[in-house]
Amino acid sequence: MTENKNKIPRHIAIMLGGNDEWAKERNLAVENGSIKCYELLKNVPGWFFEKGVKEISFSLYLTNNYKKSENDLAYLMKVTKNFLKENLPEFDQSGYKILLSGETNDLPGDLADVFKEAVSATKDNSKGTMNFCFNYDGRNEIVEAVKKIIDKKFETEQVSESLIRKYLYQNEIAYPDLIVSMAGLQTVSGFLLWQSADSEFISMNKYWPDFEKTDVDLILNKYNKINKKI
Repeated sequence: MTENKNKIPRHIAIMLGGNDEWAKERNLAVENGSIKCYELLKNVPGWFFEKGVKEISFSLYLTNNYKKSENDLAYLMKVTKNFLKENLPEFDQSGYKILLSGETNDLPGDLADVFKEAVSATKDNSKGTMNFCFNYDGRNEIVEAVKKIIDKKFETEQVSESLIRKYLYQNEIAYPDLIVSMAGLQTVSGFLLWQSADSEFISMNKYWPDFEKTDVDLILNKYNKINKKI
């Protein structure tokens, strides 16, 4: 008799939707949605890693799908910086590697340096990889990869999927097995466009700030149900 074992996806990518809506429904300032978002990010990666997931990507700031005021955007930059500085020691101690996918040239203040410090400090860790997609646009990632290939003066016959992959923001992690969209969103909104070509897709009808540990099992069970139908 064949043992029925659930398959654990290596890489899960989560679109963090519903932060503003969560705050507004509670008559709170929208900033509270961002605060709750990052509070969850302290624990959620570990919930997935303890189940056997190796890599997890989060859409922290997608530039093509961001409709906020300048003040709200400035606050997002501030809370992101504080999150990284406050939690880097614990992430490092836990053995988690931090990666950044996105453009850093136009980030305000020293936020780019804070990201670089987090990436550098955790580069040798191997107990789980967190890929933070910040100031990110999937189309722009592909365009920038093509520009690098042109600059390197590759011949036409040398251009391939593997070559393009080499020049994406992150080429060391697997393509996502599963994209999870929060707040009932039914679109990838430019999130990991190249990488998600063969990914499974799940939409959850709850806001990201309402995410719970039990949702990890729910996601893994849905993933296995999809795979059993294939």
